[in-house]
Amino acid sequence: MLVSVLLLAFTATGADLTCSHSADFGANARVEWRFNDMKGSQIYVVYDGKPTVPVNVPVCRIPTSVTTKAKALLTCSDKVGSPPPTYKWYKGSTLLPENPKQFPAFQNATYRINGNNGNLEFSTTSKLDTGSYYCEASNDAGLPQKCKAVTMEVRDVNTGGIVAGVIVALLLVALLVFGLWYANKKGYLP
Repeated sequence: MLVSVLLLAFTATGADLTCSHSADFGANARVEWRFNDMKGSQIYVVYDGKPTVPVNVPVCRIPTSVTTKAKALLTCSDKVGSPPPTYKWYKGSTLLPENPKQFPAFQNATYRINGNNGNLEFSTTSKLDTGSYYCEASNDAGLPQKCKAVTMEVRDVNTGGIVAGVIVALLLVALLVFGLWYANKKGYLP
């Protein structure tokens, strides 16, 4: 199949648009457009009439502190990539499998990963879930991108601190009641 290509070059303020091609186009021509701006270079590829855009660095929301036996939701998203990206989660440098029950090292894992929407959800957290987490987004248009790793710490509820706080609060209330009673008895209050 003969495909003719019209190469256009024009310069606009702050933008250079160029078109390049390889020798044989075949039945499905691939046209690659590069847009260069002051921040660097972003590649836009049009293939078979469908635009594709590489993923940007994904936005990750990772809690820094979670209580033991609580639910935790870690999210990862990229609004730019086309086709929509798929997501992978890492703990440290270890890739977390989407189905942990299939792997002996992850038999006791309590998480679920949705590779399509980027969610990593813990149904119940344990201290073993403490670690540094990050997400990787990828699509066919470019190289995978990773968000910055964030450490999530899983802590036990501090029951000793709660009990001590309640006792101190009760002592303060008792001291206030005693002070009011004493002031009333001595005639300091109307």
